Amino acid sequence: MHEDTSAQQARIDAICVEFENAWQRGEEPCIESALAELSVPDRSIALPQLLLIELEYLQKAQVVPDVDDYLLRFPQDATLVRLAMRVFEDELPPIDPAQVIAESIGSEVGRYKLLEPIGEGGMGVVFMAEQQRPVRRRVALKIIKPGMDSKHVIARFEAERQALAIMDHANIARVLDAGTTETGRPYFVMELVRGIPITEFCDLNKLKAQERLYLFLVVCHAVQHAHTKGIIHRDIKPTNVLVTLHDGVPVPKIIDFGVAKATGQRLTERTLFTSFGQMVGTPLYMSPEQAELSGLDVDTRSDIYSLGVLLYELLTGTTPFDRQRMQTAAYDEMRRIIREEEPEKPSTRVSTMGKASVVASSHRSTDPTKLRQQLRGELDWIVMKTLEKDRNRRYLTASDLAAEVTRYLNGEPVDAGPPSTTYRLRKFVTRYRSQVVVACGFLTVVLVSAVLAGFLYVQASQAHKKSVAAGADLIVERDRAQKARNRAEEEKSRANAQAEELEKRVYDLNIINAQTAADRDNVSESLALLNSCSPVRRDWEWHRLNHQLRHFIAAEYPCPPQDFMGVIPSADASKLATFGDNGLVRVVDASTGHELLDDRGELHLVRSVAFSPNADLLGVARWNNQPLTRSDIGTSMQSDFRVLHVDTGKLLWKLREPEGLVGAAQFSPDGRSIALWRGGSTQGHITLHEVTSGEEIWSVPTEQWPFEMRFSPDGRRMYFNFLSEFNLSQPSTLACWCVDTQEELWSIDRPVTSEMEISGDGQSLLTGGPDHTVQIWDTSSGQQIDEFANEVNDMPYSSRNAYGVVGTVNFSHDGKYFLSRCDRYITVWDWSTRKPRNTLLHPQSKNTRHTSFSANDQHLILADSRFEAGVIVRDIDSVGSELTLPGHTGGTRAVQYSPNGRELLSIGWDGTARTWDSATGQVTWMTRVPVDKRGAVAYSPTGDKMATAGAEGVKVWKTKTKTLLHHWPDANTASCLKFNVDGNMLVAAGYSLKVWNVSTGSQVWQHDAADEILDLKVIAGAGRLAMIDDLGNVDLAHIDRRESKRLHSETMSIPEKRADSSSECLAYDQNGDRIAVGRLDRIEFRDMQGNLQQTLHNEDTVLCLEFSGDGSRLFAGDASGVLSIWNTESCVKLLHLQTPQQGILGVSPSPDEKTVATAGSDGTVVLWETLRPSEDVIAKRRLVHEATQIVAAQYAESGTLEELRSLLKSDATISDQLLPVALEIANTYGGDFPMQEFSN
Repeated sequence: MHEDTSAQQARIDAICVEFENAWQRGEEPCIESALAELSVPDRSIALPQLLLIELEYLQKAQVVPDVDDYLLRFPQDATLVRLAMRVFEDELPPIDPAQVIAESIGSEVGRYKLLEPIGEGGMGVVFMAEQQRPVRRRVALKIIKPGMDSKHVIARFEAERQALAIMDHANIARVLDAGTTETGRPYFVMELVRGIPITEFCDLNKLKAQERLYLFLVVCHAVQHAHTKGIIHRDIKPTNVLVTLHDGVPVPKIIDFGVAKATGQRLTERTLFTSFGQMVGTPLYMSPEQAELSGLDVDTRSDIYSLGVLLYELLTGTTPFDRQRMQTAAYDEMRRIIREEEPEKPSTRVSTMGKASVVASSHRSTDPTKLRQQLRGELDWIVMKTLEKDRNRRYLTASDLAAEVTRYLNGEPVDAGPPSTTYRLRKFVTRYRSQVVVACGFLTVVLVSAVLAGFLYVQASQAHKKSVAAGADLIVERDRAQKARNRAEEEKSRANAQAEELEKRVYDLNIINAQTAADRDNVSESLALLNSCSPVRRDWEWHRLNHQLRHFIAAEYPCPPQDFMGVIPSADASKLATFGDNGLVRVVDASTGHELLDDRGELHLVRSVAFSPNADLLGVARWNNQPLTRSDIGTSMQSDFRVLHVDTGKLLWKLREPEGLVGAAQFSPDGRSIALWRGGSTQGHITLHEVTSGEEIWSVPTEQWPFEMRFSPDGRRMYFNFLSEFNLSQPSTLACWCVDTQEELWSIDRPVTSEMEISGDGQSLLTGGPDHTVQIWDTSSGQQIDEFANEVNDMPYSSRNAYGVVGTVNFSHDGKYFLSRCDRYITVWDWSTRKPRNTLLHPQSKNTRHTSFSANDQHLILADSRFEAGVIVRDIDSVGSELTLPGHTGGTRAVQYSPNGRELLSIGWDGTARTWDSATGQVTWMTRVPVDKRGAVAYSPTGDKMATAGAEGVKVWKTKTKTLLHHWPDANTASCLKFNVDGNMLVAAGYSLKVWNVSTGSQVWQHDAADEILDLKVIAGAGRLAMIDDLGNVDLAHIDRRESKRLHSETMSIPEKRADSSSECLAYDQNGDRIAVGRLDRIEFRDMQGNLQQTLHNEDTVLCLEFSGDGSRLFAGDASGVLSIWNTESCVKLLHLQTPQQGILGVSPSPDEKTVATAGSDGTVVLWETLRPSEDVIAKRRLVHEATQIVAAQYAESGTLEELRSLLKSDATISDQLLPVALEIANTYGGDFPMQEFSN
C-alpha cells in the first residue's frame, strides 16, 4: 500500500516539475494537458499544485488571473480551485453553505414551482418546473450553480439567455421568462422539450437513412436561423438536439446555447471573455479551429463541422473519431487528432465496425452491405465536405448544406465530390513538410546522378549505335512486315465477319426460297436449297421444312411447262396422262417417269382426256375458248376430239365440231366403243362411237352437261353426273341409262357436285357429299344406302372449299379401299368396315386436280396445278409431318408442354382441361374446367404441379396423380397463368393480378389492373412479370416489392384497333432481356425500359408469341392460322406454316425445341415436328386413332364408364393389341364428357 502511494506521488511530482520547467522555458503549458495523463483521484491531488504554479508565474508576468475562467474550465473541481486561489492570495469570497441547497425540488422560484432536475451543465442546473400564473404549464428553468455566480459565469449565463431570446424558430427552444432567485442567483425559463437525443430517437424508431436525412434537414434550417441572428452555437451534438413528437410527427429542438458566440452583436453588457488556451465545446464534435486554440476566429463554419459530425453519427451510429480513443487520449493528443487526422468515410467506417455494423444497420432497417451501398458515393462526399480541416472547403452556410442534402434526396446531382489530387498532394506536403524536404533532397541527388549516368551512357551508346546502324534497316523492315501481317489479320477478320454475315443472309434467303418452292410442290428444288444451307446455321425452321418435304414423298414427275390442269391415270395406273391449258398432252410411264407421248393439238384448251381399258389408245378433247354459260356456245366456239395410239402417237381418227363442243369422254370396258358429250348453245347429245373408225353408233339428246360419265363394269349401263351450267358449284343430277336402249333407268337431283366412282362389283356408286360426307348409292335403284364422314374433316376451317363438299372419290384396284378428298385432307377408307385407315394432310388444296390409287394400291397419285410440282406419289400409310389432336370443341384456349416434354396440358372452350401423351397424342387425363372467353394453363418449372384457370377460379393439381391441391374460386376472370421462376408462387392475371404461395395456398399480393390483362410472362430473376392489357399497354410488376410500373403506353387510337382487342400478346427473351409485343398485324421488340427497338409486320392479327430458348427465333401465331418463325437477329420471317386451325391462340415449344405445339380456335392442338417419329410411335398413333373411334362409337351406346368398359371387352372385333389402348382412352372420359376423335 505504501509503495502504491509513493508511486502515485512520484507521478504527480514529476508532472508538476515538468509543468514548472515549461513555464520557466516560457512555453505557457496547459493545465488540462498535464492532468490528462492522470487518473481521476490523482487529478484532485495534482490540480491545486498545478494551479499554484501557474498563478505564481502569471503574477511574475504581471497577469491578473481570472477566477471565473478557472471555474468554467474545471466546473467539477470548483472547491479545489477556490482553495488554491485562497492559498495564493486569499481573494475569493467564501462559499455560503446555504446556497448549495437553497433551491430544491418543491421550492418556488418566482412564479415557478420546481418539480425535478432534468439536466446539469458547466454553469447551471435545469429543472422541470410548473408555471402557476397567468397560465398553468410546465417549463424548463435553468439556475446558475451555487458557487458559480462570479461575474464571468453570470455573463455567460446571460449570454445564453439572450442568445435564445434573440431567436424565434420552431426548432429552437424558446425563452419564456427570466429573473433572479431570492438568493440572488439569476435564472431563465425556456419551453420544456420532452425529447430524447436525435441519435437515440432515430435508433429507437429504426429510421432509415433517408428518414434520418429529413430530420437532419430540419436541424440545418434551425442552425441557419441562429446564424442569421448572428449566433454560433459552438456545441452542436446529439444531446443538444432533442426530438419530441407533435401529433405523432418528430420535431427536433436545439437546446443549450451555453457556449454560444455572437458574430454581429453583443449578447450582454457584462464582460464576456474566453481565456487564452481554453477549448470551448465537446471534443468529439469540435471543429479543428476550436481545438487549435489560436488567434483564428471561430465563425459559423465551425457549426457546419459539428453538423457534419452529427450527420456522420446519424448515418453510421458512431462519431468520425473513436469515442474510446478520444476519452483516453492526452489533452494535446486529442487536439492533434482533431486538427490533423482525416476521419474515414462513412461507408468505409461501416466496413470496419465489425459486429457493431450489424447493430447499426439494424437500427437503420437494413443490413451492413446495403448500408455501405447507400452511404458510398454522394453521402460520403457530403459528409466529408462538412468535415474538411480547411473551413474554406466546407459548405459556407447551413442552408447550403441543407440544399445539398435536399438535392441528394431528390435524386439530383450534388456539388460535393472527392478531393482533387492537387488538394491531397498539398495537404500531404503541409502535414509531412520535413519528410518531404528530405525526400526532395534525396530525389535531387538521384536526379543529378541519373543525369550524370545518362550523359555517360549517351557517350557510350553513340559508339554502339554506329555498330548497329546496319541492323536498323532490318528492324524497320521487320516492323513493316509485322504491320503488314497485322493489316492482313485485320482484313482477314473483317472478311470473316462479312462472310459470316453473308452466310447468315444466304441462309435466310435459302430458307425463304425453299419454302416458296415447297409451296409450289417443287420438292427437288426445295430440298436442294435446304442442302445448300450451312450445317452450323440450321435451326428449327430448316429441320421442320426438311421433315415436311421428306416425310411422305415417294416420287415426283415433271409436268407441262405451264398452264398445268391435271392428270388422268390409265385403268391399271401404269401410265399417266398430264395436260394443261396450252393444248399439250403428255403420257409418261408411272413407274419410271419416261415420256411415251407428246401431243400438241391445233386448239389450246384440253378439256377431256381418257385412256382405253388396256391403255393403248388415248382420247383427247380440245376447245378454243372457255364458255361461262350455255349461251356462250356459238359460232365463235370450236372443238375437236382425237383418238391416238399411245405408243406411236399416230392419229386413229378425229371428230371436229365447228360450232359446238366435245366434252366428257369415256371408253367402254371392252374397249370397242367410246361415249362422248357433244353440245351446242341450245342442247347437246350423248353419242356412242366405234373406237377404230369413229363411226357414230347412237345419239341421245340432253339439255344438261355431263360433268362425268362412267360405264358399269359389264358395260351394260352408263352413269352420268349432269350439270345445268359449266359451273361445278351448281347442283347436279345423277342418272343411270341402259346402253342398249338408251333409256333412263333412274335419276337423282343432288344439291352439290362431286366426282363419282363405281365399285368393282358394279353394285355401288360412290359420291362425295356436302358437309364433308361420303355417300353410297345402290346402282340398280338409285337409292342412297349409306352416308358417313371422317370427323377430322368436320373441323371448321376457313380455307375449305365453299360448300364443305368431298370433291374426289376413288376406288383402289383391288376394291378393298377407297379414298375421299376434301380440301387438304385425303382419307383412305376400308371398304368393308367403312372406317378410315389413314388421313393425310396434303400441302396444297385449291390447286389439287386429281387424286387416285397407284397400280399396286400402295401409293396415292396426286396432281397439282403448280407447274413446277407436277405429279407427286405418296405412301398410302405415310403419316403427316404434324400430329393433330382435335380433342376440344369450340376452340383450344391455351396449351403448354410439361418441363420434361412428355406431356401436354391444354384447355378448351368446351369446358375441359386435358393432358396428352406428346408422343402418341393419346389423352391421359381430363377434367371439367368451365370457361367463358378466358382460360389458361401452366406447369411449374419442376413439372410436379400444374394449374388451370376458368370460370370456377384457379386450381392447382399434382401432375403425377392429378389430385387437386388448391382451389381459389374468386379468381374466375384469369386469362393468363404463370408460375414464378422458383415455382413457389403462382400468378393469375385478368381484370386483376393475383399472386399465391403455392406451398401454403395463401394469397400474397393482389394488384387491380385498370384494364384487362391479356398476356403475362415471367421475367428471369428478381420476381418480375411483364404483362399487356387489352389497350396494348405494357406493365412491369415486381412481386417482391408489391408494385407495378408502366413500361410502355400504347398511343394507337381506338378506331385503329380492331373490335376484338384480345390480339394483344407478348413474349420475353431472357437472353436479350427484351420483350416482343404482338398487336394487330405487327410485332414490336422493346427493351426492358419500354424503348422500341424494331417493328415486324405480319399479314394478319398476331394472337400469340413465344421465343426459342436461345432467343434467336420467335414463334408467332395469327388469326388466319399461320405459324410464323422469325429470325430475331435479322428480323426476317423465315418460315410460315399454314395450319388447319382457324386461328392460333397459343404456342409452346417443347423443352428440346424439336416440336412446337399450337392451340387453335378450331379446337385442335397441332404438334409441328422436325423429326419423323419411330415406327413404334407411328404404330401407336394408329392404334390411338383407331381406338378413339371405337370408344366414341361404343360410348354412344353406353350410359356409364363401367358399361363402356364392358362393351369394349365383349367386342370380338377389337384385337388384343387394340383393347388396352381403348380401355386407357375410355378411362379418361367420365360423366358427360364429349368424345372427340384423334388424327395424325
